[in-house]
Amino acid sequence: MEWIEWRLRHLYSGKAEAEEMARNRKVYHQELYDNIRIPMHKIDPMECRPTSSVEIQAIKIAEAKNRYERKIEAANNRYKRLYDVLGRVNDDVRNKAINLLENGHRLPINLLEQLKDVVIEDEREEEEERDKEAMEIFRKLRREVRA
Repeated sequence: MEWIEWRLRHLYSGKAEAEEMARNRKVYHQELYDNIRIPMHKIDPMECRPTSSVEIQAIKIAEAKNRYERKIEAANNRYKRLYDVLGRVNDDVRNKAINLLENGHRLPINLLEQLKDVVIEDEREEEEERDKEAMEIFRKLRREVRA
């Protein structure tokens, strides 16, 4: 039963993680820019030009920003998934679970037993979604290799 509680707490923690990451977004972006190194090469002793690695750094910064946004979105989706899971049980069970999670209390065994089936179903659905996404990526890569 501990894994059921862990799963619910993991889903619940998505909200706090997303909020913290959103608050720290500007700091993260600034750190990316603070770590830029502009290499120069000399063609003429009087003239320095940026090398192509400046463009590479710009691409890496854009990719890092996109990854950060995807992490925020994933954390928000975890929290939304909690409410999808709890939406499958009656209001009394849902309200008890939410109240206990919000206050950081342990979930009693009888409540975990009531939530077990919906948590198992949700994990199965999530695994199927990941498998489907992985298969789509595999097919896309295979098409690109053949082309």
